[in-house]
Amino acid sequence: MITPTQCHQARRMLGWSFDELGLFVCVRAIHISQFEAGRLDLSPSQQGALRRMFEAAGVMFVDAHPAGRGAIFRPPPAPGGSETYASLAR
Repeated sequence: MITPTQCHQARRMLGWSFDELGLFVCVRAIHISQFEAGRLDLSPSQQGALRRMFEAAGVMFVDAHPAGRGAIFRPPPAPGGSETYASLAR
């Protein structure tokens, strides 16, 4: 499962539009927009498709954190460099 906030954060981190994400996971862009706004519940299979797509693109989901649920982008490590993380606050 994925929350509307996690979906919004992950999509923003990756710079994807509603249309792009919709094409990637075969969900209408308007439905993703409504889901992120909390006006529509997506099916468990649609939510799973979103989560898997984001995870494949490098997003890690935080389900149990004192600040709440969210998403963290973990880019591939730079050659010879250390790992870095970018996140969006709730």
